[in-house]
Amino acid sequence: MCAPGWLDGLLDAVASETLPMNSYPVDERQAHVTSKSTPLWQTVFIWTAANALGIAASMPLSALISLVKPLTGLAGSAVVIGIPVGLMQWLALRRTARVSPLWIFTVFFGLVAVGWLAGLISFHDDEGILELSSLYALAGLIIGLLQWSLLFRHFRRSFWYPLSSALGLGLALWAVLVTNLVSVNGSLALALGILIYSVATGVALAHLPPASSPEPAPDQPA
Repeated sequence: MCAPGWLDGLLDAVASETLPMNSYPVDERQAHVTSKSTPLWQTVFIWTAANALGIAASMPLSALISLVKPLTGLAGSAVVIGIPVGLMQWLALRRTARVSPLWIFTVFFGLVAVGWLAGLISFHDDEGILELSSLYALAGLIIGLLQWSLLFRHFRRSFWYPLSSALGLGLALWAVLVTNLVSVNGSLALALGILIYSVATGVALAHLPPASSPEPAPDQPA
């Protein structure tokens, strides 16, 4: 039986990621770590679409898993949200760099870690906008650090990425809570959060120079 075309593509992508870099010709290795010249808007659009597709995929996945065993606790929520989002992000990143498939699990482990830390942190107001936004910013930082550990081999100045992840996730929740969009339209609130996070991290990714590119030479005095 032939697999669907999208599944063939996904399996090929995973298989190619597991090959050692020394199995490729030198010129091909260079191509795998060289960023393509892509307009900023296109990079952000693709990154936003990847995050939106990941969130959208988590909904039927949750319903499907619940038919077998109801999901409870933080780990269950992290699986349903983290794995689809991580997978879509990884597929989007493969356009410019051969990032490890471990990226797929970074959102999951980041959510689990911040959930554990949240149990150790005592907030003055557990439902305050500042407290909740800070917690989401912490989640963004942890996820960003996990993803940075896979990015820095391919891009220079990648230390900006965890900061953009923290800013994006924290600002996303802050905007949703301040505007009270959840009470008006839950789908609109979710779309706004995805957009803010995706723009913050997408712009950061678009401005990371590939590790293979030379550092710009300093200006020479006349």
